[in-house]
Amino acid sequence: ESLFMFEGVLRAEFVHVESGVVYAETIGPGTLVTIEPLVAHRLTSVSQAGLIEFSDTAYDPLDRIVFPPWAGE
Repeated sequence: ESLFMFEGVLRAEFVHVESGVVYAETIGPGTLVTIEPLVAHRLTSVSQAGLIEFSDTAYDPLDRIVFPPWAGE
């Protein structure tokens, strides 16, 4: 899965679900993010933002899993 930001600012948070490694950054226009398998992720808008999400596989609703540490937020 990849995201291309074309406007605004987002806070991006990532957690590898097996290793527990956490990474976060603020992203803005022109940023291309590739999200590897087994990486939980969430995006929080810092300002009004626009992005395009794309993948080489079709959307599968069974692939959406609520990541436990974020479940109550």
